[in-house]
Amino acid sequence: MALDISIMKIIILIIQITTLILLFGLLNIYRKSYKEIKIGYTIGLIIFALLLIMKNIVQLSISVFLIYTGNHSFDILTQDNDLFPTIIELIAVGVLYKITKDY
Repeated sequence: MALDISIMKIIILIIQITTLILLFGLLNIYRKSYKEIKIGYTIGLIIFALLLIMKNIVQLSISVFLIYTGNHSFDILTQDNDLFPTIIELIAVGVLYKITKDY
């Protein structure tokens, strides 16, 4: 069984994985920040990062499953099937990571 993977799907997977890596970086920064200053704001940031990580893991899992099985009847489950929303999310998380890392 040959896998029919288009270049667009590979690009989307790479972007999703990059976003996930940035989110884990943010989570680490927020965790260290909470250890130092222990304010409620950082708990909210940790929860925010965890929820985005869970969302991205689910989407990545579904994307890999759909690519592996070649079943596209569940495409409605993946919101980031298109390249544009995936790129926007990567840019948003990247900007948040850069700002957080600098301050």
